[in-house]
Amino acid sequence: CWCWSAMSGELLLAEEVFVAAVGLEAHSVVWSEKARALMVFGGATYRKRTKKEEDDDDDDADIRDLISEANDDDNEDDLLDEGSVELNKNVISIDIKPSSREGGSKTWTAKSRMVTQIDAPEQRTSGTVFHSSSDDKSFLFGGLDSELGAWLNDMHSFDHKTGKWSNILTDPESARPSPRDKTASCQLSDHLFLLFGGFGADQDPEDDGPDYVPFRWFNDLWLFDSQTTSWTELTINSVSNESSSSSSVPKINAPTPRAASSLTLLHSDLASNTHHAVLFGGKDHSGRRNDLWKVKIDLATKTSSWACVSVANPPPARSFHTTSLIAPNKILLVGGLSVDDRLLGDAFVLNYDTERDSFEWNKASISGGKGLQPRALHAAVSLAPFSPHIVLIGGVSTVDPETNGHDSFHENILFLSLESSQDSVVDEGDVKEPPKKIHKAL
Repeated sequence: CWCWSAMSGELLLAEEVFVAAVGLEAHSVVWSEKARALMVFGGATYRKRTKKEEDDDDDDADIRDLISEANDDDNEDDLLDEGSVELNKNVISIDIKPSSREGGSKTWTAKSRMVTQIDAPEQRTSGTVFHSSSDDKSFLFGGLDSELGAWLNDMHSFDHKTGKWSNILTDPESARPSPRDKTASCQLSDHLFLLFGGFGADQDPEDDGPDYVPFRWFNDLWLFDSQTTSWTELTINSVSNESSSSSSVPKINAPTPRAASSLTLLHSDLASNTHHAVLFGGKDHSGRRNDLWKVKIDLATKTSSWACVSVANPPPARSFHTTSLIAPNKILLVGGLSVDDRLLGDAFVLNYDTERDSFEWNKASISGGKGLQPRALHAAVSLAPFSPHIVLIGGVSTVDPETNGHDSFHENILFLSLESSQDSVVDEGDVKEPPKKIHKAL
């Protein structure tokens, strides 16, 4: 039984903190429990450009225009009329400290600093970053280096203690996803990570006619093991084709190839060595979507089983949103880009009833402070078990209605409290630092 309904409780914005160098889009963020810090990787920001810089850049315009056309309005690196999107190669550490107010609520302070890197990989947007808490290392896969006009499928580890990067997949023949960006991913355990879909280079074209372009969406599913530093593509289980006259005719049931969707771990069954996740939205060849998929991962057989859920009155279709597990069997959906290229400032909570194996989407009301504020291409990360909060970082704050370009970004981090019942929290105030200049990409 699946349905969407209005929610009786509220989800209020907890606290807003302005922090230097987080005015980014298409970046990745992880929480380092050992460092008690948010670690921000890559992404891009907007910078006004001089006439000389634009003239010097004309030689690369053809490559960027081709990528922009392929990505359509979901390309986060579109050229803008008065400036440019500048890639960020920095790793930014945001040290956060909570303190208790009278009455028991929390207030937060945050301070950012640039991390000194050794042997840093190429700059990129929309790469995928996983974090292993046991050894305090992060793992970076793929992304788009638009300045080179190339999608990537390299794999690097980052040691948070030393600041050193290591290329961990040096064998070009090793199994791995093809070059791509805008994937959906989630963490299954401290060393196992799941990656779905994305957008990138077509390495196996079926049609190389005059209308062929070397780009495509993906719907493959991969498992990365940080202990063995290896990728495994998961086989999709076939299901009976009920519309066929013969039940023995199998078909593959899986989401359409897409990018900028979201994948969230729902629960795990250690006894059967299986994990269950949900996929929502994204953009495929037909446009932005709002379909919901369940997937079961069987680690023993290295297989996946997908099931599309028919839902009445779902949230509006979108891409470049975030979903986060905010409590057992509760997933928070925030923001994104709508079908008519508007930034969304809404939020929904997906509740899963394990006994009935049923789901319910509840729209969350936003109040307190300035509210959620529309955004897309932002990042979201949970502070659990350190603190029951979801943190939203950066993202696009305006979209040009004529060019669909992105020329301003949120220079703040938002703490969403999970402490109250019925998905509601108390507004914990408003702590602000003056907006600061964005750190220039190296």
